[in-house]
Amino acid sequence: MPCRSEHPNQVWAYDFVEDRTETGLKMRILTVVDEFTRRCIEVEVEHKMNAKFVARTLLKLFAIHGTPTMIRSDNGPEFIAKFLMNVMQIHGVCRRGTSTRAARGRTGLMSGSTGRCGKSV
Repeated sequence: MPCRSEHPNQVWAYDFVEDRTETGLKMRILTVVDEFTRRCIEVEVEHKMNAKFVARTLLKLFAIHGTPTMIRSDNGPEFIAKFLMNVMQIHGVCRRGTSTRAARGRTGLMSGSTGRCGKSV
């Protein structure tokens, strides 16, 4: 499995961004990007997001755009939860993790895979 996307809809990357409202309430922002086109295909904003929320979002995107071959993310708890791993495995999507240091190395995209595709999840 190539680490670099070779065509649209092959590799997606997703991550959370956090911010606070004027009143101090925490907001979580889930962004999903197609690594080849660099197009943001989804932005979700909520106060709380868990693995089931991420899975529902991905299933919605799979229905709209088709399933990517691989999804790249950091190793945050929402992204490595068994429930989410099962959803991705059922749909034939490989997950590749990134180290935090490597993810900071590329602007807007995650890189530096530490996970391995083809292994049992």
